[in-house]
Order: sequence, then structure tokens, then C-alpha cells
Amino acid sequence: MSTWFYRSQQFAVSLSQPLQRRFQPTTISGANSMLRIPTILQQHHVERVLVVTTPGFIRRKSLDPLFNALTAASVNYAYFADVKPDPDIACIEACLQAATNQRAQALIAVGGGSVMDCAKVTGARLVRPRQSIQSMTGTMKIHRPLPLLIAVPTTAGSGSEVSAGAVITDTQTHRKYPIDDLFLIPKFAILDPQLLTGLPAKMTAYSGMDTLTHAIEAYTNKFGSRSAREHASHAVSLVFGYLRATYQDPSNLIARERMLIASHDAGIAFSSAYVGYVHAISHGIGGRYHVPHGLANAVILPVVMAAFGDSVVPALAALGRTIGLTATDDTQCAHQFMAAVDRLRADLDLPDPLSQIQEADIPALAAGAAAEGNPQYPVPQIWDSTKFATVIDRVRLGKP
Repeated sequence: MSTWFYRSQQFAVSLSQPLQRRFQPTTISGANSMLRIPTILQQHHVERVLVVTTPGFIRRKSLDPLFNALTAASVNYAYFADVKPDPDIACIEACLQAATNQRAQALIAVGGGSVMDCAKVTGARLVRPRQSIQSMTGTMKIHRPLPLLIAVPTTAGSGSEVSAGAVITDTQTHRKYPIDDLFLIPKFAILDPQLLTGLPAKMTAYSGMDTLTHAIEAYTNKFGSRSAREHASHAVSLVFGYLRATYQDPSNLIARERMLIASHDAGIAFSSAYVGYVHAISHGIGGRYHVPHGLANAVILPVVMAAFGDSVVPALAALGRTIGLTATDDTQCAHQFMAAVDRLRADLDLPDPLSQIQEADIPALAAGAAAEGNPQYPVPQIWDSTKFATVIDRVRLGKP
């Protein structure tokens, strides 16, 4: 492991951050903003679309207003509603077939991170039909604009509506693999809080903690731009201000919209400043044990931050002051901030240990995390697989 080599690569990649800002989507927010999609399609001369979603939205008829609006605008639509959590390659290939059959000129993703990941990679396969999904994993492997992609998040967590990333699951290796390319960023992000009022409390908690993890990792990483840090800091303040309210009162549209903005800002932050070792560990655990991504992040986050030690103290202290902590000593303020994170997790009824982790699986989980995280993530401190194994065991035992 060469720290100098990793840091050199990370610094070189960070120079592209100004370019990423040019790819950020047009954002439209507010109750019932989803109904503005037909106008967007008409402005882009789109006549045929595929709506990518989940069975629940079709069953509950939640998308009927959108479908009616599309029909009224003479836009021919079909839907693919077989997206399951953590989409695998077979799911994406099935969505690709549906898009091909529809002769879709645009994709509308209505759902959480899994739906948007599926739609993104489907779009990549449409423009790169001879390129396998496996060969797209990693950074900047697509190099071609996707069909018009409109993202409508129905959870306030993944930030996928503004991010350059997607995650797919390989059922053979039981691991999630990230795909990062600027062309995966949707052209439009529709933040409609009305779509979140039926979100179960536990999903509100999981997705909110996913947002918080994105923001903290982006803020504590090296080489982040001032813009990325500002977006991350704003996201953290919104999570502490509104996540409890959405958990306690799902119908609170003001709090729902603020959490959508938090997820949006955290997505902008990690699109340029990246996530870190929390995600590197989480992807392996989620792929192997099917633990919800936000739940895994919530449990892993404090363990990883504790293991980083002094290297994250100034950044965590700055975030602490963002949420109103007043300690002047950085070490004290950083500890208070992570204590506030722990109280938030407790208020959301989230568990401490991930008891699903089997001790015998830790070497494979550690190797996978090291392979994903190095050199891609510009984390505060670079670890080898031995350090990862120690940290994953602490996650298993619930001991930061």
C-alpha cells in the first residue's frame, strides 16, 4: 500500500470538481412538482418514455396523476415496476429490455436509490449496448451522454438524483459495486415532498441516516472543494433540524421537503468530494447479508469515525458548531458532535451492532472494502485490509 501513490491519484481526480458542477441537474421542488414532468418532456421533444419504479407505487396508484398528465400531453409511456432493493445485473437487463421495447427516448425514475441506480445503469446500457455492466464498474467508464433522465426521489437519503454514481449488486460475489461517471447525473431532479408522506418510519430513519453519512464523509474527506464542504455542512444542519420531525410525523410536508433538500445537498457534496470507508464497508455487508444501506451506514459511521481518531477532529468539530455546539476545544466539540449523532440514532430506534456479520466472513469483507476504498476515496486516513478487519469486527460487536 503506497499512501503517496493513493494521495496523488486522489488529488488528480479532485481537479475535476469544477467540471462536475457543470453537470448538476436542474432542480424543481415543491408539492406536486412531479406533474411538471410532461412540460419538460415536451420542451425536449420527447414522445416516448419509460417510467422506472417499484411495485408499491403501481399498486397504490401513486403515479396515476403522473400517468394522466403524460396522457394529456400526448406522451406515450410504459412502466417497469420490477425494481427490487439493491438491483442486480438481471434486474437492470430486464429494465433495459423494457426500455428497448418501449423505444424510450427518456427515462423517469420514481423511487429511492435502488430505482435511480437501475434507471441510470439502464440508460448507460442503452447508449453502450456492447459494454457489459461489469465493465462499467469503477470511474469514468461510460463516456457517453445518456437519454434524458429525470429523477424523482421518494426517499430523502440516496442523493442519487444529483450524483454521478450508481451501485449494482453482483449476486455471484455477494458484493455491491459502484459505477461513477459524470454522464450518470440526471438532467432534472424533481423534489416532491408529497411522494414521501407514505414512507414508513423505519425507511425515513434509514434514508435520513444515509444522507447524514454522505454529508459527514464528504466533509471529512481530503481535497474537497469549498462548495462541496458548504453543501455537506448545510445537509448536516438540515438533518439535525428535520429528521426527527419526519420520523415522528410522516405528513409534515415542510420537514419532508427540508429532508429532500438535505439529501440533495449531500448528493452534490459527495459527487465531487466522494464518500469514504463507511460506504466501502457498507457495500460488502449490504451485498452479503441484505442489510438496508442506510441502516448499515448508521451503525458503521460512528465506528469508522472513532477509528480515524485525531485525523477527523477538526472537521467533526466544525460540523458540531454547524448544529449549534459551543465547545471551543476541537476535540471536545468533535466528541460532542458524535454523541449528538448517537442520540439521533437512538431517537430513530436504530440498533448498535450488526449481528448479521459472521466472524468467518470478515477477511473477505475487509479485502472487498480495501479494494473499493483504495485509492478511490480520499479518506482522512488510509487503511489496509488488516485495519479494515479490525474495524468490521468492532461493527459486529457494536464497539466504536
